[in-house]
Amino acid sequence: MIRELTTMVMAAHAAAILGAGEITLNSSSDFYAGRPSAAVVEVPGGAGKQLSWSVSFLGATTASGTQAIPASGSVKLVFTFPQTSPGVVAEGALKCSAAGMTLSKPLRFYPENPFADQKEFLRKMAVEVWAASDDDRLAELLAKLEVPFRAIDNLSAFDGKTLLVSGVDFDAFPGAGEDLRKIAAKGALVVALAPAGALGLDFNLADQVTLGANAQILKFDKKLDCEFWGEGVPAAKALRLGAEDDSPTLEVVDAQRTKLTFCQARYGLGAVIVTTWDVAGKAELSPTPVYLLAKIFERFTYLALPEESASKGNERVIELLK
Repeated sequence: MIRELTTMVMAAHAAAILGAGEITLNSSSDFYAGRPSAAVVEVPGGAGKQLSWSVSFLGATTASGTQAIPASGSVKLVFTFPQTSPGVVAEGALKCSAAGMTLSKPLRFYPENPFADQKEFLRKMAVEVWAASDDDRLAELLAKLEVPFRAIDNLSAFDGKTLLVSGVDFDAFPGAGEDLRKIAAKGALVVALAPAGALGLDFNLADQVTLGANAQILKFDKKLDCEFWGEGVPAAKALRLGAEDDSPTLEVVDAQRTKLTFCQARYGLGAVIVTTWDVAGKAELSPTPVYLLAKIFERFTYLALPEESASKGNERVIELLK
């Protein structure tokens, strides 16, 4: 009897120390300023209790509330952070408390357009878009962001410095990988977003190849959210290495089969980036995709500036790939 009581007391003491768990943020920490936003927090063991929360900026509360915690333990907090000036990212904070648990999480609030007042820069980037016939999402996004671009129907028509490829199934274009490699070798930036199928880029001819998971987003900007874009992950698909004619290939596969979502191959002064990150599809849910695209452009500015020396360009590519 005494042994049983001792065991029960010890178990209760352990439960008191560990608690039911902790409140966690289960959605993005990046939001657009000036429009309704939603954050999802998980409160384990808090069903039927009250969650108090607030969003603040420089110590001043911009939104707050108290909500009942449902049986699922998942609570959606809806708020609107004030509009910020172009180019200004505001650092705020989310604080929650419920059932003896607390959460304090930094939040970032971004202006609508990362390309505001960058017309000359964008002109020099000379953006062209090759998209799947049924995929207008990237073109619509670029138009909304006032990014000038030219749509092309095939790769032989490319005549710019930056090529964005959107939603293309490379299985339908067997020679596309070689075409993209040649475009990059001439000094262009190629970014293939959310593709399908398999792509041969002849990595044996690459100067350097970088593979990465979603954490690669932090290589472009360490403050961007690499875990959530809105309430979901950045990519529904992933990449894996295959082989064809003794040369590695990239294959788009289900995300459960591999963590890789990013590949960058450098050819001379140019580069080919292939990623399953759904930039066009999730830009309305989170500012992270468009600000990531802006950072990719910034890292490759040298491609649009022919007056820069080749050696300086190489240094900038190598810096990016570190």
